Amino acid sequence: MNAMEEFEGLYRGYLDAQREGDIDAIGSLYAEDAVLIPAESLPVHGRTAICATYGGPGRSDIEVTLNRVEIEDNLAWVNGLGHWKVDGQRHGVVFVDVWRRENGNWRMSACISNSSDGFPIEQASGS
Repeated sequence: MNAMEEFEGLYRGYLDAQREGDIDAIGSLYAEDAVLIPAESLPVHGRTAICATYGGPGRSDIEVTLNRVEIEDNLAWVNGLGHWKVDGQRHGVVFVDVWRRENGNWRMSACISNSSDGFPIEQASGS
Protein backbone atom coordinates (compact mmCIF):
# COMPACT_ATOMS: atom_id res chain seq x y z
CA MET A 1 0.00 0.00 0.00
CA ASN A 2 1.41 3.41 -0.92
CA ALA A 3 1.08 6.61 1.14
CA MET A 4 -1.90 7.94 -0.84
CA GLU A 5 -3.82 4.67 -0.40
CA GLU A 6 -3.00 4.56 3.31
CA PHE A 7 -4.29 8.07 3.95
CA GLU A 8 -7.30 7.65 1.66
CA GLY A 9 -8.27 4.80 4.02
CA LEU A 10 -7.82 7.02 7.08
CA TYR A 11 -9.94 9.77 5.54
CA ARG A 12 -12.64 7.24 4.54
CA GLY A 13 -12.86 6.27 8.23
CA TYR A 14 -12.96 9.95 9.21
CA LEU A 15 -15.76 10.67 6.73
CA ASP A 16 -17.74 7.60 7.81
CA ALA A 17 -17.46 8.79 11.42
CA GLN A 18 -18.64 12.28 10.40
CA ARG A 19 -21.57 10.86 8.44
CA GLU A 20 -22.60 8.77 11.45
CA GLY A 21 -21.95 11.56 13.97
CA ASP A 22 -19.53 9.21 15.81
CA ILE A 23 -17.56 11.66 17.95
CA ASP A 24 -15.50 8.90 19.60
CA ALA A 25 -14.30 7.61 16.22
CA ILE A 26 -13.47 11.16 15.08
CA GLY A 27 -11.58 11.80 18.33
CA SER A 28 -9.57 8.61 17.94
CA LEU A 29 -7.98 10.09 14.81
CA TYR A 30 -6.65 13.18 16.64
CA ALA A 31 -3.54 13.35 18.80
CA GLU A 32 -4.21 14.39 22.41
CA ASP A 33 -2.38 17.70 21.80
CA ALA A 34 -3.77 18.35 18.31
CA VAL A 35 -4.68 21.79 17.05
CA LEU A 36 -7.55 22.54 14.66
CA ILE A 37 -7.47 25.83 12.77
CA PRO A 38 -10.82 26.04 10.96
CA ALA A 39 -11.47 28.48 8.13
CA GLU A 40 -12.28 31.93 9.50
CA SER A 41 -12.04 30.77 13.13
CA LEU A 42 -9.69 30.81 16.07
CA PRO A 43 -7.55 27.73 16.77
CA VAL A 44 -9.01 24.92 18.85
CA HIS A 45 -6.46 23.12 21.06
CA GLY A 46 -6.63 19.52 22.26
CA ARG A 47 -8.61 16.40 21.29
CA THR A 48 -11.45 17.07 23.75
CA ALA A 49 -12.04 20.64 22.53
CA ILE A 50 -11.77 19.56 18.90
CA CYS A 51 -14.35 16.80 19.43
CA ALA A 52 -16.73 19.39 20.88
CA THR A 53 -16.67 21.23 17.52
CA TYR A 54 -18.19 18.13 15.86
CA GLY A 55 -21.35 18.17 17.98
CA GLY A 56 -24.71 17.67 16.31
CA PRO A 57 -26.02 15.30 13.68
CA GLY A 58 -23.74 13.62 11.18
CA ARG A 59 -23.07 15.20 7.82
CA SER A 60 -24.16 12.81 5.06
CA ASP A 61 -22.96 14.74 2.04
CA ILE A 62 -19.34 15.51 2.96
CA GLU A 63 -16.67 14.47 0.45
CA VAL A 64 -12.88 14.79 0.52
CA THR A 65 -10.32 14.59 -2.28
CA LEU A 66 -6.66 14.18 -1.37
CA ASN A 67 -4.25 15.98 -3.67
CA ARG A 68 -0.92 15.14 -2.09
CA VAL A 69 0.49 13.00 0.71
CA GLU A 70 4.10 13.16 1.91
CA ILE A 71 5.56 10.96 4.64
CA GLU A 72 8.91 11.43 6.37
CA ASP A 73 9.60 8.98 9.19
CA ASN A 74 6.81 9.45 11.76
CA LEU A 75 5.36 12.63 10.24
CA ALA A 76 3.07 13.08 7.26
CA TRP A 77 1.33 16.00 5.66
CA VAL A 78 -1.77 15.80 3.52
CA ASN A 79 -3.22 18.45 1.20
CA GLY A 80 -6.79 18.13 0.00
CA LEU A 81 -10.20 19.58 -0.65
CA GLY A 82 -13.46 18.96 1.20
CA HIS A 83 -16.99 19.97 0.23
CA TRP A 84 -20.60 19.63 1.41
CA LYS A 85 -23.95 21.37 0.94
CA VAL A 86 -25.91 23.53 3.37
CA ASP A 87 -29.41 24.64 2.32
CA GLY A 88 -28.61 23.61 -1.25
CA GLN A 89 -25.44 25.74 -1.38
CA ARG A 90 -22.09 24.07 -1.94
CA HIS A 91 -19.38 24.94 0.61
CA GLY A 92 -15.81 23.83 0.61
CA VAL A 93 -12.41 24.02 2.21
CA VAL A 94 -8.86 23.43 1.14
CA PHE A 95 -6.76 21.95 3.90
CA VAL A 96 -3.34 20.87 5.05
CA ASP A 97 -3.27 18.26 7.78
CA VAL A 98 -0.17 17.16 9.68
CA TRP A 99 -0.22 13.59 11.01
CA ARG A 100 2.15 11.94 13.45
CA ARG A 101 2.62 8.23 13.99
CA GLU A 102 2.05 7.32 17.66
CA ASN A 103 2.58 3.70 18.74
CA GLY A 104 2.16 2.57 15.14
CA ASN A 105 -1.05 4.55 14.50
CA TRP A 106 -1.44 7.79 12.58
CA ARG A 107 -3.01 10.64 14.58
CA MET A 108 -3.85 14.08 13.23
CA SER A 109 -1.63 16.62 14.94
CA ALA A 110 -2.72 19.78 13.11
CA CYS A 111 -5.56 20.57 10.74
CA ILE A 112 -5.46 23.90 8.94
CA SER A 113 -8.26 24.83 6.53
CA ASN A 114 -9.36 27.76 4.42
CA SER A 115 -12.65 28.34 2.62
CA SER A 116 -12.69 27.53 -1.10
CA ASP A 117 -16.17 29.01 -1.58
CA GLY A 118 -16.36 31.11 -4.73
CA PHE A 119 -13.44 29.38 -6.45
CA PRO A 120 -13.82 26.87 -9.28
CA ILE A 121 -13.15 23.36 -7.99
CA GLU A 122 -10.22 22.98 -10.39
CA GLN A 123 -8.55 26.08 -8.96
CA ALA A 124 -9.14 25.01 -5.35
CA SER A 125 -7.75 21.53 -5.97
CA GLY A 126 -4.61 22.73 -7.74
CA SER A 127 -5.60 20.94 -10.97
